[in-house]
Amino acid sequence: MVEALREENPPKPRLVFRVGVTGHLELPDDASPQGASIHAVIGAVLDQIAAEVERIAPAFAASLSSNLSGAQDQKEVRLLTQLAAGVDQKVAALAMQRGYRVYGVLPFHRQSFAEDIQNSKGGPGAREAFDRLISAPEVDAVFELPGDIATPESRDQAYAEANRVILNQSDLLIVLVRKDAPYRYGGSVWLEDQAFDERIPVIHIPLDAPYGAELVWSRGGQQSRSLLFNTGSTQLNGVLIGILLKGILTTKDPQPPVSRLTSTFLAWERSFHDWDHVTEDVTERWAGSPDDRNVIRALGDVPEHIDAAYRGAYCWADYLARGYSDIYRRAFLFTTVLGLVAVGAGVAAGALGMLHDNAATAFKVLEFLVMLTVLWMYSREKKMRWRIRWLNYRQLAEQFRHSRYLLLLGRAIPIEAPAPGRAG
Repeated sequence: MVEALREENPPKPRLVFRVGVTGHLELPDDASPQGASIHAVIGAVLDQIAAEVERIAPAFAASLSSNLSGAQDQKEVRLLTQLAAGVDQKVAALAMQRGYRVYGVLPFHRQSFAEDIQNSKGGPGAREAFDRLISAPEVDAVFELPGDIATPESRDQAYAEANRVILNQSDLLIVLVRKDAPYRYGGSVWLEDQAFDERIPVIHIPLDAPYGAELVWSRGGQQSRSLLFNTGSTQLNGVLIGILLKGILTTKDPQPPVSRLTSTFLAWERSFHDWDHVTEDVTERWAGSPDDRNVIRALGDVPEHIDAAYRGAYCWADYLARGYSDIYRRAFLFTTVLGLVAVGAGVAAGALGMLHDNAATAFKVLEFLVMLTVLWMYSREKKMRWRIRWLNYRQLAEQFRHSRYLLLLGRAIPIEAPAPGRAG
């Protein structure tokens, strides 16, 4: 168990890139020129995203650790969608053909949502398409939110909540709307504005002119836009998407190597043997006041599933945070004691003076060696970054802990993604 917690053997994360989608309920038929263009543009964008994830996978694994063998083989591209009529169903069907895993986020119970689709502007086949898509093997999960369809206001609120969940779980948002699309609470234009506020990049595809698709992102509080297709061309310029994904999924600042001394200390550290304590610490955090426990019981086995998914990663980060904290604090205490020894040796050498030349020389040599040791410890800390690692692992552990609660609400810890123009 201790070996699994060593920094050389962290939990192996999968490369998962999450794409949200939103758009209008009505689409032109694929047989029409405009419908064929929309079909081609969506397919080209989805193909490019999947290809870039495939290409970046080895660099993603290398950016985490050179010892994560096999991590580059665990990659997945997800599509988050309401599976509503029109754009949602169109993009979901094309994504499934390209190996995407689909996650449905429904604003109401699926039966109520299916009836709402049947009564929408999506056409007579929208209900059948929803039933077909939701039962497809490529759909990994369907989340049904407790929306209320009783009034237009409650209906808009339900769609807004579903869109918020999609946005909070997305690395990139695809928006397909007409140029004259109205701004409505909970609608596609509203969600696009929310994405800009959250600094989530957007691929904006105008249904009136699909080849005018743009990549839009925030830089310094301002929106930046770049065309994905050259004027008069039907060939996608995938360079921008590649830069964007590389900036989101990789890092230029990998962790420095772990020395044998540090690794040995981490293995000997007492807290690293206390797995049961941290495991209990994870599960007990659901406990609170009697009212809180009643709410938790109403969630059934959901907290246990969340704990099972997070426990290994949380304990790994928590143990390393404790270990590097101890290393840094003990090194600080050790250098402080050495500093006092150096001061004492200097005072003793000065006091002895010329009366005891040999003894004074010995104290001077001792002072010099002690100061060299202090400088070595200082340079060692700067190279191995004990303090930074301690704080980073503690922050990571706390993010895992907080994510367990936010996951119940469909929320995620906000992480700022680099703008495409700043990515390397």
